[in-house]
Amino acid sequence: MENNINNLLTVLRKRFPALMLVVLTTLGFASCDDTYDFDAPESKIQTFVSQYYPGVAVDSQSTLPGGDIQVVLKGSATILFDSQGEWISVDGNGVVLPATMLYDQLPDKLYAYIEAMEDTDGVYRIFRNSTIYTVDFLDSSIQYTISTGDITYLTDGSDS
Repeated sequence: MENNINNLLTVLRKRFPALMLVVLTTLGFASCDDTYDFDAPESKIQTFVSQYYPGVAVDSQSTLPGGDIQVVLKGSATILFDSQGEWISVDGNGVVLPATMLYDQLPDKLYAYIEAMEDTDGVYRIFRNSTIYTVDFLDSSIQYTISTGDITYLTDGSDS
């Protein structure tokens, strides 16, 4: 009888780590939330910020009365997102905006226009709504009409 108990203990000692691994793995998978929504506004905002402002900390984030979300980056840009997590405006607060963001986020025709002006490193603010994009430079702006593709140069730096 004592020999059977020793054999059982030996088997348990050898198989216990494998058994625990199976139990812990099962519990780990059971606790995973496979319903995470990567299209949720928070996820879109985090992706946008980390893609175009890597390593820059968020100073503040607030939901405005209309549901828009304002994200202020520490020593950097202020970004306004709609309730779906799509950007509305990016203000560099005196610092030029990343050229990669302009390339990725502006319509091709508008980006090509800015590139032809050799001013991709001179954009301080961008704004968009359902009808227009506005791009602000140091002392001027351009406006792109979505429906027509027309680009208007505004010499006074008018805000949208």
